[in-house]
Amino acid sequence: MSEIKPLRLNYYLDDAAGVRVKLDANGGWTGIGSNGVVRDESFLRDKDGAEVHLNYYRNDETGVDVATSLAGDRFVAAGSNGVMVDGRFLTDDEGKRVRLNHYLSDKTGVAVAMTRDGQHWMAAGSNGLMRDGKWLEQRLNTYREDETGVAVSLAEDGEHFVGAGSQGVLVNGQWLTNEQGEKIHLNHYAEDKTGVAVSMSPDGKHWIAAGSRGVLVDGKWVRDATGEAVRLSGLNCECGVAVAMSLSGHWMAAGSAGLMKDGVFLPGIDLTSSSSNETGVAVALSDDGEHYVAAGSNGVVHDGEWVPSLHLNHYRSDGTGVSVSMTPDGSHWVGAGSNGVFLDGQPVYERDQAEAEVRKLAEGAAQGNSAFGESGDAVLVGGVRVRKRSPQTQ
Repeated sequence: MSEIKPLRLNYYLDDAAGVRVKLDANGGWTGIGSNGVVRDESFLRDKDGAEVHLNYYRNDETGVDVATSLAGDRFVAAGSNGVMVDGRFLTDDEGKRVRLNHYLSDKTGVAVAMTRDGQHWMAAGSNGLMRDGKWLEQRLNTYREDETGVAVSLAEDGEHFVGAGSQGVLVNGQWLTNEQGEKIHLNHYAEDKTGVAVSMSPDGKHWIAAGSRGVLVDGKWVRDATGEAVRLSGLNCECGVAVAMSLSGHWMAAGSAGLMKDGVFLPGIDLTSSSSNETGVAVALSDDGEHYVAAGSNGVVHDGEWVPSLHLNHYRSDGTGVSVSMTPDGSHWVGAGSNGVFLDGQPVYERDQAEAEVRKLAEGAAQGNSAFGESGDAVLVGGVRVRKRSPQTQ
């Protein structure tokens, strides 16, 4: 039997194109990186059989992003090659691809979001902010090639949203301002590598946003006992920030200072070993706020416990970054980095390769070959667990 290799979303270790994964309510997932787009453990291909790529080249600093519906039947993805909705690139009236970014390898990056029913989506980059394929008048970034980046999150009604960048925080189409009428900024200045992160509850009632200046929850700064704004990561911190808001209004946030839940840092959980660590941080939360998964260069934490011997990245400071996602009920989670994709802590293998091995061993299984077996929703091939293909995707 030939070796079955783990599925990897990126071509290089330390790949600036990054990774993103999203888990649907059924435990299926969608992933994206410089190697392409993965759905149902198989790389998405065009009509000629070639793998589809959202980035123009590998190690593309524009990065990638993806969001899916709750059922997993719809998705939106973006990179320097354009915006893809349900497997088709978005085009303008002239038939040209719509692009979120002005340059290839544009450090402003891209961000996308989708409603739970898949009927609405948003996307942002250096060229502007888009909802359901139409440009909005606001722009989240100050410059093209703006390293502060952009972030968006969308409620299930498709009307309520939060977005952020070096221009400020945009909530439901209005810029967030202080008592003097001045825009509130998450970062100290444009070009702040700490970046921005946002998340809105599915019902649109609560939202969270973070940057180097601190953490905003429903428009108010989170403060410590002395009244000072709590900062997850310092100025120009390459490890960045990450946030998640649940349906129940519980929230989590992560950075070089640690992992915070509902305004309190969790003791003994440091996701990253350095503020300059390019691996970054990621966090996801269940609807009830009781379950979570978080990741960084130090490993993966699930519901308060480190997942044994699991690191999503090959290097401590790995530009590929990390990404995590969790089902609404908290029963499953997925994480990705340069070391591959891990579902509930177990490595994922490319379906096409694994199923070829299944076919080879089918005859042996009938004769009692111990290398092949079945367990629940999985096929076991030489000790490797591969999820069975669902009927609708066969």
